[in-house]
Amino acid sequence: MIGGDMGGRIALPFALADERAASLTLTCFRTTLTERRNGESDSTERSQTVVWQRKGRPVVRGDNDAGAGRSTLLFRFALPRDLPPESSDTTADGAHRWMLSLDIDAPGISLHRRFDVPVARESTVTSAAIRQLPEASAHGTPAGIPPGMV
Repeated sequence: MIGGDMGGRIALPFALADERAASLTLTCFRTTLTERRNGESDSTERSQTVVWQRKGRPVVRGDNDAGAGRSTLLFRFALPRDLPPESSDTTADGAHRWMLSLDIDAPGISLHRRFDVPVARESTVTSAAIRQLPEASAHGTPAGIPPGMV
C-alpha cells in the first residue's frame, strides 16, 4: 500500500544457486494519451512515463517443501506516501499503473517476467505480515511468510 510496504514471494520451478543472478524492479507508470489529427483521420498515441522506480535483489531460499531443484524469491519494497495508487482504468489519460519486473540471468537460465501489481491507498493484507519479508537488497531469514502474498 502507499506509505507502507509491497512485498511477496515468487516460487521458481528451478534452483537458483546465485542470488546475484536475480533482480527485481518495482515501477509506477503514468499513462498519457495524445490525440493527432491528420486531415480526415484521427489517431491517439499512448505513452508511459516513469513516476517512481526502485530496484533490488530478492533473498533466494531453497524450497524444501516443494522438493529438490526449486527456489523461492522473497522481497519487500517500501512505498513513499506521496505516490499515486493504481488507477481503476489503467488505460485512461493520467492513469497510474504499477509493475513488478523479475529478471534472472544465470548460466542456462534467462527469465524475464513482468507482473501488474495492485497498489492501493489501503491494504487488504496486514502490514505486519509484509514487514516480515526481507527488504529488497537486504539479506536475512524472514519469519514465516503468509501464503499467497503476491
